[in-house]
Amino acid sequence: MVNRFSFVIMGLSFGGCLSIPDGSRDNPCDPAYAGALSCAEADAGAPDADAPPPDAAPDAATDAAADAAADAAPDAAFDGDADGVPDEADNCPSAPNPGQVDADADGEGDACDPCPRGGEAVDADADGVLACDDCDDGDAQVFPGAAEVCNARDDDCDSAADEDAVCVRCAPAPDVNGTGLDVELCTVGEGFWMGCAGDTCAATERPRHRVDFAAPFALMRREVTVNDYVACVTAGACTAADRCDLGGRPNYGQVGVGGQPIVCADRTMAAAFCAWLGGALPSEAEWEAAARGPMADEAADWSYPWGDAPATCQRARFEGCGAAPQRAGLLGDAGASPFGLYDMAGNVAEWVADCAHPDYEGAPASGAAWTDACAGTAGIARGGGHADPAARLRITDRRSVQPAARLDYVGFRCRLPVDID
Repeated sequence: MVNRFSFVIMGLSFGGCLSIPDGSRDNPCDPAYAGALSCAEADAGAPDADAPPPDAAPDAATDAAADAAADAAPDAAFDGDADGVPDEADNCPSAPNPGQVDADADGEGDACDPCPRGGEAVDADADGVLACDDCDDGDAQVFPGAAEVCNARDDDCDSAADEDAVCVRCAPAPDVNGTGLDVELCTVGEGFWMGCAGDTCAATERPRHRVDFAAPFALMRREVTVNDYVACVTAGACTAADRCDLGGRPNYGQVGVGGQPIVCADRTMAAAFCAWLGGALPSEAEWEAAARGPMADEAADWSYPWGDAPATCQRARFEGCGAAPQRAGLLGDAGASPFGLYDMAGNVAEWVADCAHPDYEGAPASGAAWTDACAGTAGIARGGGHADPAARLRITDRRSVQPAARLDYVGFRCRLPVDID
């Protein structure tokens, strides 16, 4: 193709100047022109500079050379993707990227970058997903958009593991420790990040810190019931929970409440029941791990055992849902934790083995009960109760309670070895 640049080259190659009046600043042969070209002097027999160029057509070789030169010369204004940015300055010339967006600042526009958030485009597990877009590329079944399942991973890449699936790792445990009591136990054991990660956390819920348990453990799936506790009293291992502090009413000894969580038992009474079963009260870290479920990373966070959905009377028993606790586990999976435990939020708050501390500075990384350097004599109850507002149901909320207090909104559940008889 011969374009306008070809004619310029052709005109000069024949020893003449273009038909532009002498003295014009646009005459490329005029020495006064700042960008003047060096034009050969016309021979004596050559046509006048103002004469029209000869009619002779250039030979094929000259034409081809001119075309090649023109094609090779870049057009700085060319915009192949029509996004308003010339290709010469476009960080993504093959696809529209008008704002020159480059999230990872690697010089490759997001519209062309296979890893716009950073990382190398490698499919290490051959699952068809590049590593930079696969939040767990070590597992061929894990990729954005996958359904959440009980695998302690963040299948849908939203920074929360298993939040849309109740990971039931629970099984019946009949005649626990020869007591004649049948319970259900749920296994927990993965390490996790304890404490609150948000900007509105209470000082007592900070700092978020890593906890790694030495071995798996099991918690009772349901809170200890009135019937359970009566069996312990009958066996002579427990003290009757027949009185309550602060004007509350005990449910021990009442008719028709056998399936409710036992209340009006202080921490010593609760620990005695758990010892009868061959276990103990859980540590605060064990309780929180069971309530939160598996975590993908430090940034993972959700407010309640069931996720970030608001607390409702269909998920938990709290303020406005009735003046007394209801049957343990009545709401079932609707309010369950990812490990399958019921009533980790609401119904009754639950004793743990730790004493109170103002924050988590110095907390055991093993998840063991923290019983030294206590802030006074207070103990801890977790999970919120039937008289509490929704904020008290948050996974990370901590409540200081005097160990000798017997309250109608505080109960407990027990921690047991996973191989309990």
